[in-house]
Amino acid sequence: MNWVKEFLGFIHDNYLLDPDDKVLLAVSGGRDSMLMAYLFAQSPFAFGVAHCNFGLRGEESDGDEELVRSWSEDLGVPFHVKRFDTKRYAQDMKISTQMAARNLRYEWFSELMKSEGYNKLAVAHHKNDSVETVLLNLCRGTGLTGLHGILVARNHIVRPLLYLSRQDIDRAIMELAVTYREDSSNLSDKYARNRIRLQVIPELKKINPSLENTFEKNIARFGEVEELLDILKEDVMKRLLVPKEVGFDIDIAELKALRPLKLMSYMLFSDFGFSEATIDDLLTLLEKEPQSGKHFSSSKFQLWLDRGKLQLRQKEEDIAAEQKTLGLGERIVWKGSKLGLSPLGDICAEQACKAISVDADKLVLPLEIRSWQQGDYFRPFGMRGTKKISDFFVSVKLPRSEKQQVPLVVNGNGDIIWVAPFRMDNRFRVQPSTNKIYNLTFEKYEQ
Repeated sequence: MNWVKEFLGFIHDNYLLDPDDKVLLAVSGGRDSMLMAYLFAQSPFAFGVAHCNFGLRGEESDGDEELVRSWSEDLGVPFHVKRFDTKRYAQDMKISTQMAARNLRYEWFSELMKSEGYNKLAVAHHKNDSVETVLLNLCRGTGLTGLHGILVARNHIVRPLLYLSRQDIDRAIMELAVTYREDSSNLSDKYARNRIRLQVIPELKKINPSLENTFEKNIARFGEVEELLDILKEDVMKRLLVPKEVGFDIDIAELKALRPLKLMSYMLFSDFGFSEATIDDLLTLLEKEPQSGKHFSSSKFQLWLDRGKLQLRQKEEDIAAEQKTLGLGERIVWKGSKLGLSPLGDICAEQACKAISVDADKLVLPLEIRSWQQGDYFRPFGMRGTKKISDFFVSVKLPRSEKQQVPLVVNGNGDIIWVAPFRMDNRFRVQPSTNKIYNLTFEKYEQ
């Protein structure tokens, strides 16, 4: 086999790299990554080498670093190395050592790519890694996404060895005389992936000696089914997600008419972070006569039941955290609103006007644009006393799920000037004694 020709052909056929790409190679010193480095050295692509020393195997780890450093220096290839206190990081983050190593290396790779101008990251996963990933996902529980194995490319990460099996790599290493170091941890059954590799796959290969090829075909089929479902999901989302000024509304009757209901519901809501268990709870409730006000949460979104529909909205605390400032002559976008402050314009003091005129001498700039917070109050235009913003929202019949989307224009001294576009504060109204007028404007912003 012409190993270099096959390597370049796989890159070309899968559109992994362009001639002007600058590639960062993740090289551990093991057989897979050293073969990848060797093949890149025979290719026309510009590349550099990144090596992570996790300090988990003492002198062995240092020996890996030295091999990769020497290889890179002999070829005049840019070499980057970083040492990590992996165990301490794992303890601090309360995660496994393997997960710690993964997080540390990809975070560093990302920083390195930005600082050194690399636009692609090449990692040395191969066909057997993909088989192991599918088996692990099946053991732990997975949807279709867990059955497509390792993708040949995702965002800026490419896997140019994914066409090779472990046996292919062993043969290439021997024929090309590629120098590498054996990682002793690969022989330990401490880790789940190693147990799959060392114990499960050999037994499966007794049943099917061509296991890797069979999995490759199955993975391709799963990928096609997933692609078909993605197309179907787009159609469902267009039909059911009705855009509102904030978020979306979903007709419950239309949702319940979907078939198969559970799968389609999971497809619909998973993009918003809702777990399968939460979706099961939602569907169970919808089988009954759900009362308005019930809600379900993901990490960033909430689903509210409201008179025959579901309201999909971003969580209040995420919205509340977004604050912006507004200076004279500026126009800013805040969530779905555009607000401006101008020294010109006609006087406008209507209660729900989308432009209000205020006494400029009472303003302390810059103004702040933010969401409602507990304890906020103002003096509504046309009233003598004060009113809590929460009570005002009730009086204008604003749905609870939308109140954090309403921009408050706040003076530099903390006083609320305008609950836009509903009502301005009486203290900032234009009076006969007013010397200078500024206009505040509000409009919905369509991206």
